[in-house]
Amino acid sequence: MEIFAETYKKGNEAPMKYLYHSDNMDDIKETIAKMAFVCILQNEPKIDPDNVMQLATATMLDVMCPVLKRYSAFTAWINPNYSEKDYYTIYMESFKYYFNHAKNFMEEFAEDGEMWKTGFKGTLFID
Repeated sequence: MEIFAETYKKGNEAPMKYLYHSDNMDDIKETIAKMAFVCILQNEPKIDPDNVMQLATATMLDVMCPVLKRYSAFTAWINPNYSEKDYYTIYMESFKYYFNHAKNFMEEFAEDGEMWKTGFKGTLFID
């Protein structure tokens, strides 16, 4: 994460700008949730809302929790509006948002076909 923070400096581009700079928890939890979803399914050529395996993968606790934790830790570390003490709050807010919206993410990202992850390419943990 340190190498990413110093080398890439994606702080001024969406969606990373929210993790770097936002003081709005709603923006942060939505961004972390969407980035986690993309990270988890980034090897899928397209998202199909009817694909039970994609949804199962995206909502498996042992898959999604570590990804959400990494993004939450990065935010608590890099964003000057938060500190390491805020990590748990960022994680829990992101977890709840992710869990409540995962099915919606399937539908939202499916609309973009093969371009579904374009807006996230090159962000932290996403190829």
